Amino acid sequence: EMEGRSTPFLLGLVFMPFGFSRTLISSARTLRTYRSLEATTRALYMTLGKVRRGTSRMHPMLPALSLQGAARAAFMASLSVGVTGASATSKSCITPTWLKDLNESIETEKDDPTSKFMTLTTLSTASGQAEPRGRTVVFRGFLGKGDGLALKVITDVRSEKIDEIRANNRAEICWYFKDTREQYRLRGSLDVISHDEKNSERLGWWQSQWKSLSPGMRQSYEWPAPGVLRSSADEDTADFLDPSPSESPSPNYCLLLLRVECVDYLNLRSKPQIRKVHEVSSEGAKWTVKRVNP
Repeated sequence: EMEGRSTPFLLGLVFMPFGFSRTLISSARTLRTYRSLEATTRALYMTLGKVRRGTSRMHPMLPALSLQGAARAAFMASLSVGVTGASATSKSCITPTWLKDLNESIETEKDDPTSKFMTLTTLSTASGQAEPRGRTVVFRGFLGKGDGLALKVITDVRSEKIDEIRANNRAEICWYFKDTREQYRLRGSLDVISHDEKNSERLGWWQSQWKSLSPGMRQSYEWPAPGVLRSSADEDTADFLDPSPSESPSPNYCLLLLRVECVDYLNLRSKPQIRKVHEVSSEGAKWTVKRVNP
């Protein structure tokens, strides 16, 4: 996205003996291509087995490269594609490009268990007024693709959030990656799949997700109902003794699917910061991408 200035930039790359200079990295940031360069370099380093996961995105100065032959040609070609794209304010695509960015963020921080923690916000009307409710949930993967893409979360069907979702299934997930300093806000509608599901395909998704859970997580669904007042202030743990994990899904377990309709992406590391809004069309045929002020 160099807005017509890709030719001199690429000539500078061609005549550079090896790798990147600090001046080039500064220019790349200014020309809003730093993210593409980082992603390309990180992927290349991983292929060569010369970098520990995540270091290329976390360090402000990319290391020097010493590539020869086909590897160098492929690298230069990838840079060409990355910096000569159209710089329109808005563009459309069939495959959501935000998913590629999100998968890169997930992969970069996969060694940090907390990187899978997200904040799910729903709307509660229990008090008679519409009030937001936020909870930390764990990312369990994706289901489907394209306009039918859904993000998976699991929860207890007895929890308060289920009543909230059934009353109003609009929700948003906020997901922040601390090392890459990227934020994704994913908005859409939530779908609840539980033990009484009538659709055989959807019931299969529910059962398949249960099989991927650890024994400890399965056991937690046999605990007393969440949010219920405790009868004693004592440290009574008898009700929470782990029962034997079941191979069959607990009727208290349910699968939540967030049907993603809009993704608001923010990169806080870039200077200036980069913000893009991705939205799926009402027909679900394609995604549009808009660059907006951070």
